[in-house]
Amino acid sequence: MGVDWVRRRHVVLIGWLACCWTWLLVHAATDVPDGADWLWFRKGAQWLFTGQALEKHKYLNVVRTGGGLHLYALHPEVQIGPLSLTVTALIGASTYLAAILGGLLFLPTIRLLESAALHRGMQPDAVHKKVLAGGLLLVPAWAWACAWWRHLDDLLVVFFAALAFWAIATRRPVLTGVALAAAVAAKPTALVLLPLALVLVGAERRRAVAAAVVGCCLVWLPFVIADPRTLKAGAPQVPVTMRSPLVSLGFTFGDHAPSFLRIGQLAFAALLTVALLRRGHWWSVPAAAFAARLLFDPGMFSYYGVSLVALALFADLQSSGKGVPRTALSWLVMVAPFAYPRMLWPPLPDSWVSAGVLVGLTLLILVLTMDRPWPSARRAREPEPLALTA
Repeated sequence: MGVDWVRRRHVVLIGWLACCWTWLLVHAATDVPDGADWLWFRKGAQWLFTGQALEKHKYLNVVRTGGGLHLYALHPEVQIGPLSLTVTALIGASTYLAAILGGLLFLPTIRLLESAALHRGMQPDAVHKKVLAGGLLLVPAWAWACAWWRHLDDLLVVFFAALAFWAIATRRPVLTGVALAAAVAAKPTALVLLPLALVLVGAERRRAVAAAVVGCCLVWLPFVIADPRTLKAGAPQVPVTMRSPLVSLGFTFGDHAPSFLRIGQLAFAALLTVALLRRGHWWSVPAAAFAARLLFDPGMFSYYGVSLVALALFADLQSSGKGVPRTALSWLVMVAPFAYPRMLWPPLPDSWVSAGVLVGLTLLILVLTMDRPWPSARRAREPEPLALTA
């Protein structure tokens, strides 16, 4: 009698994560012993709570001051939310504890995504198969984000997004708003998730929106009041990279992205959100909004993939087709070209990657906007479609 891999899907996924996590951690110990981006988490936490951070240079150490509630105004290069910086401080800015914590968030996230789909009446057998297939694709992106980059903020955003999905499916409006606010507190680009608070109806919608707004204000308003320049810190802080889709759209490598680019990203994400909510396809909103943001992002880094693959997996769990096309497509676009070049296969030319990401993200957005739920879903157990008409 063969092994029922679907029934043991969580064991399979944890084993696969342990392999990828260990393999990447061993490589990181040689190439990036402090994590590829952990420096910014450590300095950001020091600036936030002590007002100064130590920068180690080749011949001398320099202490840079300026932080507290002025952190984002004085150091706009810190694009990490205060919740993530607080977690960094709580673990003593330990790079290895960050990698461990990131790995521990994986299984709760998967279980929340699965439970949300089941609570909405999706077919259990199909959900379990998609969790296994999609989870196998998500694991490399997850391991790369936590074991190599140590990007706790992206992993926290995915976890709180999954919690919000589950809260919506189980009709918990306050928890929905709190989870969305926590995601924004972990990383400000999670603003594109806030429209999920509108999915519920009536009094539940009002409570969800109120919880999300109050939560976001409690976290971010003190920074804005202390230094209004904080509002300008949301502009892109990295130059256009060779692999960015913007290069294929005519932007020049190395140029600083225009300040209005972030507004354009949010506007395009909002347009997709309105279109999807009008059709009642709220489960596709997060993946489509994140894809819209990445489509016009000046930087293109491998840790971007974990958010898009996880959100695409949730959309797949609601779809009427077989297999995991959205998860697979997001993996091919945002993980395969970035995560393992020179380790598993030769890297592609940067111009190919830029064009491929542009085409792939556009295709993913089109697929998401044509989403269909499982016809057998029990409609009585899901929120009513949002009515945006007057």
